[in-house]
Amino acid sequence: ALETGEGDSRAILLGAFAPDALLSGVVQRFEGRTSSAGDALGPASVAFEVWLDAADGTRLWNGRYAERQRGLSEDLASLRRTWSRGFRWVGPERLARDGARALATELGRSWTAEER
Repeated sequence: ALETGEGDSRAILLGAFAPDALLSGVVQRFEGRTSSAGDALGPASVAFEVWLDAADGTRLWNGRYAERQRGLSEDLASLRRTWSRGFRWVGPERLARDGARALATELGRSWTAEER
């Protein structure tokens, strides 16, 4: 059985698979209400952190994403994001997916920047 501690499960995974690096993360907030039809009933909120560690434990990268959906009148800077979401409330699943994409892009950019 896997232990619940981060260090214990990390040691088990590294021992079992011998990867060069391990991508881990934690969800800190995942809130939102949806109707029975799956429509969001109000603003959603998510926060999570991910990190990439080398097999020797060296932290290679970490990123954090947090968003509390707000109305466009409260946050004009979010026009592009609000437009892409159809000017409506979305569920926390959509916020988490958008955040995962943003962090994956950030990781890719930081990785290629180090190779230059």
